[in-house]
Amino acid sequence: QPVSSPYPAANRPDLSMSSVAASQDWYQHGTCVGPNGEPGFSQAHPWFSKNTTRKTISDVNVFKRFCSAPPFCEPRPPEEMPPSRLCPLLIAYFTSCKKNNGENYEPESLNSMLRSMERYLKASSYAYSVIQSEEFRELRLSIKRRQSELK
Repeated sequence: QPVSSPYPAANRPDLSMSSVAASQDWYQHGTCVGPNGEPGFSQAHPWFSKNTTRKTISDVNVFKRFCSAPPFCEPRPPEEMPPSRLCPLLIAYFTSCKKNNGENYEPESLNSMLRSMERYLKASSYAYSVIQSEEFRELRLSIKRRQSELK
């Protein structure tokens, strides 16, 4: 007997073997194509839960708005920036970001946002890891300092 899906037919993820194989290939090779063929973090990726995908997209969009606003006015998406440009922007973001209501984030929330950025960049075939690469060491140190200030 078929199991009923909690998703409406229009929003139901395609979990056929060909779709899963293609998604695994996407994950392993880092090619990132959205549901409408646009480049970017896939909203239908089976390795991430719906909530993880939603949070990743939300966190990255907030960061993109931060980068495109003055004084930075950076038009490129994060995955197109070299580490020498992306790292200072991420440091500026993580040392100044606040919730919509003006309150500070919990210290662990900063780690969560960093992991969102890592997922997005990895999915976009970025050559560096914000969590492990030496090029982003200062970012990780800045986040640790900010977390200790917030405790």
